[in-house]
Amino acid sequence: MHQTNGYSSGSQLGEETCLSPRNTEILANCIVGYIFIRYGHSRHVRRVATWVGLILKGIERIAGGSLRRRGKGQVKFQYQERHFKVKFNHKAGPRGGLDILEIRGIRNGALAARITSLEEAEGLYRCVGRLLNSFIETHPEESSDAN
Repeated sequence: MHQTNGYSSGSQLGEETCLSPRNTEILANCIVGYIFIRYGHSRHVRRVATWVGLILKGIERIAGGSLRRRGKGQVKFQYQERHFKVKFNHKAGPRGGLDILEIRGIRNGALAARITSLEEAEGLYRCVGRLLNSFIETHPEESSDAN
């Protein structure tokens, strides 16, 4: 398959479109395209690719318009004044998955959720707000003085 600007030409999405996606479907296509290029067409990648749009649509409902691309293969969003990112994790579970991590400065914070099956992706779609509320309750923000 021919590749242009780091994305497969089969997706009909260029680098410029992926830098500033107009909607969640385009954002999901950009992330899936990146994952395929970065990790190849392994079974892990193919199975996880089928959930990306579902997960992003769930997050879109609670993110208040903050859903954005972060780097090439990640998505960031804000919820309850906390910042999170979604990223592919080839080693999540026995066959790969997606992680939702809190962003704390330049480092990743705690793991808020790990999705390793379509059933878990559906659960996240339905209850992402409840899941993140629970995470926030059990992971209070660190004060700026803490080091």
